[in-house]
Amino acid sequence: MALTRPVDDLPAKLTEAMRAANRSVSQAAGAAGVRQEDVQEWLAGTARPTPVELHDLALELGADIASFYTGQEADSRGHSRVGRSIQMKDYLAAQEAKQRELRAEQHR
Repeated sequence: MALTRPVDDLPAKLTEAMRAANRSVSQAAGAAGVRQEDVQEWLAGTARPTPVELHDLALELGADIASFYTGQEADSRGHSRVGRSIQMKDYLAAQEAKQRELRAEQHR
């Protein structure tokens, strides 16, 4: 199963993860390398983080990145119920490389 887009209830998931990790909006923003306003927009549902921002935030919060994409909680080993935990950073890097290649081909 490919993780292609964040869950519809991403604002609630982010709020829950921030609360569980006892992190403020400013701390979450610092972890993701974005402005506080960006995190506030994510929490309000008026904007979405990029996959890399979401990954960095999940790492900082100690959250299972797959739960932001599948809407399912991780088991006690940190694996999503939909299957084996994937190496999200590698997955995201590969996806970004593909997108760069496609953009480069379009400009040729």
